[in-house]
Amino acid sequence: MNSLRAYAFIDRLQPQLAGVAAASSPGFLPIGGESSLVMEVQPGILINQAIDLALKASPVKLGKSLCERYFGYMEIHAKSQQDVLYAGSAALKGLGFTEKDITKPEVLSSLIINKVSPYHAQLMNVYRNGSLLIPGKDLLTVECEPAAYIFLAANEVEKQVDVTLVDCVEVGAVGRLSVSGTPSEIKQAEKAAVQALKAVQP
Repeated sequence: MNSLRAYAFIDRLQPQLAGVAAASSPGFLPIGGESSLVMEVQPGILINQAIDLALKASPVKLGKSLCERYFGYMEIHAKSQQDVLYAGSAALKGLGFTEKDITKPEVLSSLIINKVSPYHAQLMNVYRNGSLLIPGKDLLTVECEPAAYIFLAANEVEKQVDVTLVDCVEVGAVGRLSVSGTPSEIKQAEKAAVQALKAVQP
């Protein structure tokens, strides 16, 4: 059965998230200030049709796509919000979906580690796509399902709180966001991430 797992429009990409997205993007690199849209569908192969519909409908750029057996993902972006929204609308219409068909995101876990140890920080830094995790900083990790929605949560966190974006993984079984900062910043970031995910309604 075809299903729309995630569909999220981002009005203005924040600079750190744009950098993280670019670090793992095999396509056209997004930059801060652009508008973006992420979509996740099932089965995975369906994402190829979504990409075709979006790119032919509007002058947007394809930053990333992933086609797995069960889930397919794409991220598109452009300077014009209207272009991004039109491309997303064309993809939805062509696949027979509406925004009400989305799967409501679920917060699977939220974990705060106080004063990260040096060895822990060094190992995380090997695999991260964002900024370095500095030993002694607090670390927040939030996981959600469907995975694509963590991209939206990451952008909202960066809008509201002055934290360091360590990593954001928006594809796979779950989405995972990692940010670091002071204890007060991390508590605010956790609140912002959870609120952003809970605000998404079919």
